[in-house]
Amino acid sequence: MRLLTQIDLASYIEYTSRGTWQPARHLNLLCDALHDVEAGRCTRLLIEMPPRRGKSKVVSKSYPAWYLGHHPDNEVVLACYGADLATDFSRDNRDLMREYGPSIFGVSLSDDSSSVDRWGINGHRGGLVAVGVGGPLTGRGAHVAIIDDPVKSAAEANSKVYRDRTYEWYQTVLRTRLAPGGAIILVQTRWHKQDLAGMLLEAAANGGEQWRVICLPELAEPGDLLGRVPGEPLWPEMFDLQSSLTTRTTMTPYQWTSMYQQSPIGVENALWQYDMIEEHRWPAHKPTPPLVRVVVGVDPAAEGKVDSDETGIVTVGIDDDGELYVLDDSSMIAEALIWAGVSVSVYKERDADYIVGETNQGGTMVKAVIHNVDPKVPFKPVRATSGRGKRVRATPVSVLYAQGRVHHVGKFAELEEQMCTWSPRSTDSPDRIDALVWACTELMSLAPAYQQPIVL
Repeated sequence: MRLLTQIDLASYIEYTSRGTWQPARHLNLLCDALHDVEAGRCTRLLIEMPPRRGKSKVVSKSYPAWYLGHHPDNEVVLACYGADLATDFSRDNRDLMREYGPSIFGVSLSDDSSSVDRWGINGHRGGLVAVGVGGPLTGRGAHVAIIDDPVKSAAEANSKVYRDRTYEWYQTVLRTRLAPGGAIILVQTRWHKQDLAGMLLEAAANGGEQWRVICLPELAEPGDLLGRVPGEPLWPEMFDLQSSLTTRTTMTPYQWTSMYQQSPIGVENALWQYDMIEEHRWPAHKPTPPLVRVVVGVDPAAEGKVDSDETGIVTVGIDDDGELYVLDDSSMIAEALIWAGVSVSVYKERDADYIVGETNQGGTMVKAVIHNVDPKVPFKPVRATSGRGKRVRATPVSVLYAQGRVHHVGKFAELEEQMCTWSPRSTDSPDRIDALVWACTELMSLAPAYQQPIVL
């Protein structure tokens, strides 16, 4: 029987998938880079790609078996955010080794070590171990360690505790199991500037381990690794330009730039951090303490048109102890009568005391349009004092968040994204934040718990 030991990775995947897997230019690039790892020419490989673009099929479902076919005495560690996913990938490779190992590489699966999460090569020392990120690797080594998507959700990505724990596991567990000259492959969709990829790149910039980086955004940017023209999609055979643009419309800018363009927005200068929100979040199903005052904060768009900016509409309450509770984010892009109608509806639903609205942009229009909906709704105008920027107004509110005195009742994804990605140095002025700040400031200025009123 003629063995196919010299089969390249792309041909191997196509052959073992019985033709269902088709090469693509970005997948060929991954295969070439993985050849360099197998040959020892690359020991640190970072692959950044959007979800569902074929990276796991190449790197985690196929490469380990192909690599072990060439190096049956070596060990591979395969880690994912969860042990179940790592085990699924391990099963794929085990099945490939069982079916194709003898005919392609002349090696076979070990009979006494063939569980789905830990299997070996018959007559050789090598094999594969699957583990969840954070799990133990005691007694196991790695000539190649693969980490495929160490983050499973935005909640994990936005948790500094989780990010730090993942980096510590990388340093103290996975990194320490590496054989001399061994390689690490990190393949992930970016979620956060300080996710594992971000931390490793930051360490590299400061003289740490150097990584070969294959960064493939969904829509090409100048200097694209594939030579695409700016705006060209990554995998047009599967996801054409219209598909990519449609996906972008379903996501917030932060989600798109992070997960699809692999360029997380920096949040170092943001007044709010996700951790300070998450740590003190109030469960949506749990009743809040009695609220002594509730206000609806409104920050109107400059123009009351459908294609104008958002109008921020955020409802906040305060209890006897001065704890603040963000109850609703009803912000929208809409004409004046529509957002005014929503503001009045929220006011009534929450039995609020009044609506507080910023009048710099709309002047008397804000009060007039709200009273056009219902003239009985109490309205208090607030106006940003000339020379005092948003940072001055927002900082006292952000301090309360840091102190754990503001609780989001449930999750408000778009509001929280604005809060945690907006820098006071930015030239934009997110309306959700403005509405939140006006409402919180109003409540703080009237509560006995805050001795010094906030000066606007």
